[in-house]
Amino acid sequence: MRITVDLQGADKLISQIERAAGALDGVIGDVVMDTAADLEADIKLRHQQGPHTGELYRRGGVVHQSSGPGESPAPDTGTLMGSIFHEQDGPRAAIVGSRLAYALYLEYGTTKMRPRPMWTPAAEQIRPVFLKRMAAAVDGALS
Repeated sequence: MRITVDLQGADKLISQIERAAGALDGVIGDVVMDTAADLEADIKLRHQQGPHTGELYRRGGVVHQSSGPGESPAPDTGTLMGSIFHEQDGPRAAIVGSRLAYALYLEYGTTKMRPRPMWTPAAEQIRPVFLKRMAAAVDGALS
């Protein structure tokens, strides 16, 4: 026994699916980049505003206050702040980072210094925002 099925309109359905996929690419990319920009801003805000309860020290006639363990790094010269960036890394990906090698040591600590994280707490805080944005964007693109 043999059954033959002729699907009418398959070409139209495939075309609609391809258009929806193309629309999703743009929407997903927009959400990723918007979130990356917000993440960069939050990291910089954590760096600027603290809290910073570490030791006071003097350098070049100026008194600075360092960050304590577990706090985001306290600003000093502005070099770290100026190194923080976000950029697109493909159609649906972004990088938020620093161009300074020592940013890694601040985030995760060393054998001589406890961590001064600012990327990890900022990323954890923005995760639910990102998921809500993504769900709304995908829902909007497909409806």
